[in-house]
Amino acid sequence: MQLTATSRARTPEAALADPALAVNGGPRAVTATPAPPLLDRDALADDIGRIMREDRAFVWYGGPRQKAFEAAFAELVGARHGVMCSSGTAALQLLLHAAGVRRGSVVAVPDFTFHSVLSCVLSMGAVPFLMAVDAQTLMTDVDRAVAEVPRGAVLVAVHATGRALDVPRILAERPDLTVVEDTADAQATLLRGRQVGTDGLGACWSFTTSHNEVHTAGVAGMVTTDDRQLADRLRRLAHYGKEHRSVHPGTPLNPMPAEPGYNFMTTEVEAAAGLAAARVAPQAWERRRTAGRDLAGHLAALDLSPVPEPADSTQNFYDVLFRPGPQWTAHEERLLDALVAEGCPAWSYHTLSQFPWVAAELGALGVWGERERRIAEDADALGPVLGIRPAPGEARTRAVAEGAAKIFREGNT
Repeated sequence: MQLTATSRARTPEAALADPALAVNGGPRAVTATPAPPLLDRDALADDIGRIMREDRAFVWYGGPRQKAFEAAFAELVGARHGVMCSSGTAALQLLLHAAGVRRGSVVAVPDFTFHSVLSCVLSMGAVPFLMAVDAQTLMTDVDRAVAEVPRGAVLVAVHATGRALDVPRILAERPDLTVVEDTADAQATLLRGRQVGTDGLGACWSFTTSHNEVHTAGVAGMVTTDDRQLADRLRRLAHYGKEHRSVHPGTPLNPMPAEPGYNFMTTEVEAAAGLAAARVAPQAWERRRTAGRDLAGHLAALDLSPVPEPADSTQNFYDVLFRPGPQWTAHEERLLDALVAEGCPAWSYHTLSQFPWVAAELGALGVWGERERRIAEDADALGPVLGIRPAPGEARTRAVAEGAAKIFREGNT
């Protein structure tokens, strides 16, 4: 199949009615399997077996593998300390708590982000301040953020879908802000040649298996920071607010909590999986980046408008984002079904302001007004935003692009 835009684009109605599409009973485009993971699965299975034999499966905090994984991952991303916890959302809540966020605090959140960021802020009783989206990159509009975010707020800098936000600029122009970095999607994302996540108070990482090369065969997270005292406090907060003898050897087995905390702990099994993945992370990151570049090139050849990288950055291709055009707005769900049926690992992206419950929640707090309505209107004007997750393997990458071509171009079915 020739992956070019020489054939004519089809209307959504004609495309989705094509009997050759897999969603309509036709053959599936993607049959090639992804390349196998690089980590040594046999060695990991042996290590998990040792954990079970040593009866360490339910060591929830401070085990040797957790300590090793914290150190290894922090080194990978250029930080001095890592604090493992139960999820990326838990990591964000820990860091916001340590940053002083309490009921009534103002926390600036981007409109284009995963909704758990806003849910976390709301669950803490804080007041969200919605930041507008750059229509070209779909990142936080930095010009507007530095001009509009209230003084003294905490700002959640989200490196969305593995693309870098210019945190150094925000800090330089707004030193009154406390910036926490959400790097859940941003393993191996670079800004001016440096891994993102080392400029703010700390960075929040996700190890969800479905979308990160360094993962824990499930769900876990980590905060990284250069501040030793902050790291010690984060460990305490994740452990019910208690000190732990793995950090402070003289601590009693069950000490009194020093402050309110959370049960955001993890297990040695999760840490073992994370450590195994961390050992091969540089090779895995480069393999994914290659697949992402290839897929983005194929989609560009089909005139599917891949979302450009922000300036001075190198994305990790968490997903390849593209905008098929406003004519697809009314057909978004069916389009997504068609892509998935072809074997394309596709997702739809929406801004926070497009969720009906967001206007209701912010309205109840008195922070949904004309400015926020304009942000929502601008988000609607973007049209559908879709992402396809790259998977290693040249044959599979091309087949995924062919699956998209079947839908969007005439003569490719």
